[in-house]
Amino acid sequence: IADYVASFPHFEELHQEIQETDRILEKMEKMLGTFQCDLSSISDEIRMLQGDSLQMNMKLRNRRALQSLMSDYVNSVVVSPTLIRQICEEEINESYLECLSELNKKLDHVKQQEMQKLPSCAQSTPQLESLRAKAVSRVKDFLLQKINQLKKPKTNLQILQRNVLVKFKFFTQFLAEHHPAVAREVQQHYVETMAAQFLKQFRTYVSSLQKLELEYAPSKADLLVSGEWQTSGGARRLLDNLMGASVNLSSKGNVFSLSGRDAILKELEKDPIIAHTHRDKVKFYHEQLFRSHQMLLMDTATSEFLFLEEFFDTRGDHGLFVEVFGKTTQFFLDSLESFLASCWDSVGLLLMIRIVEYYRRCMQRRQVSCLDSYLDAQQLMIRPRLRMVLEENVRSLRRACQQNLPPVANTHPTHPHLVTRRYAELAASLFALSSPEVGGLSDDLQQPLMAMQQEVCALCKAIAAKLDSGDSGLVF
Repeated sequence: IADYVASFPHFEELHQEIQETDRILEKMEKMLGTFQCDLSSISDEIRMLQGDSLQMNMKLRNRRALQSLMSDYVNSVVVSPTLIRQICEEEINESYLECLSELNKKLDHVKQQEMQKLPSCAQSTPQLESLRAKAVSRVKDFLLQKINQLKKPKTNLQILQRNVLVKFKFFTQFLAEHHPAVAREVQQHYVETMAAQFLKQFRTYVSSLQKLELEYAPSKADLLVSGEWQTSGGARRLLDNLMGASVNLSSKGNVFSLSGRDAILKELEKDPIIAHTHRDKVKFYHEQLFRSHQMLLMDTATSEFLFLEEFFDTRGDHGLFVEVFGKTTQFFLDSLESFLASCWDSVGLLLMIRIVEYYRRCMQRRQVSCLDSYLDAQQLMIRPRLRMVLEENVRSLRRACQQNLPPVANTHPTHPHLVTRRYAELAASLFALSSPEVGGLSDDLQQPLMAMQQEVCALCKAIAAKLDSGDSGLVF
């Protein structure tokens, strides 16, 4: 008890401290309560501000959308003085394309049915129509002027097309949409111009190459058995042929043997022959000139077809290309028909067939089919002629057997006969030129070659029977 009484002042001090602490805690409680009320009020204000902000953002988006629509509408119907001046007075160049594109958008806009009901559109429509007529007139004159430049001598047509006309391909689209009659007029002028230019240039080229062709073309006398051998003096002419006293091969070329003529099949991708670069009296077989014709025609046709597709937006249609290139392809077909009428060179004909086949595959790789009908027509002309020439060779053998073709001169009764040599050379040449895709000669050539083989065997037996000695006949 005495200790407790002695510690009483400390207990009293502790009690006072506890009371002071309670007062402080009570004060903090009141302060925190005030903070809680303030925070609740701030939270309500924040939610209110968020709602206001969302509402203002929505209003802003709506106003911006309305501003954009109004701006687009105003721009589509209002014709500025600057646009009028640019369309009517400015020089037509690449910058003019932007002005024409702007006018095109305005015209397309006012054509919409819902726009025509608005007074503002109705007010600007006459002015836009006036600008349309002016733009059509200026664009037409510009395109006709550029097309007329294609008529100038020594003009590189492809460069002018690609570097000038293609840049203004939007002009043809504008005319087609806003004045189809003028668009057809411009297109027809282009067709007439280019058809005449291509025909003229290819005629000139073909004419220049004709001077490089071998002077003497094979004739009907160059069959396996010539009809001249059966006439008076035939034996002498036969001996001359055997001894080489015929027309110089440098002027006539080889008719039956290849003698390197098949080298052309490895040069089908080479550039066409240019006449003025061959003034050293080098002469060419007809198939070499034919290859140059077809190579140049194929490249030119490919370039023209792709240009028409891009400039006039033909979308792969061949109609416009046929109008432009029809006269040129017909010229080549007529020239081929004229050549084939007097052609007796079976090796050359088969080489021409191989050339046409190669260029058809080349066009297929390019995925350009504009010359398919032309190449088909060539095949339908060359193949029957080749078969006819081979059949005529068979008939010449048959006639020789029936008319007792004389044997070789008695001094060398066992030498190979000229007919035998010719047949061997011709058969070897035709088989060497057989198409690898077919795996040999085509069916339309197999039959005349088999008949030719049979007739040669029959002729050799008939000639051998006329020799004085039986042993000589057996050896022959």
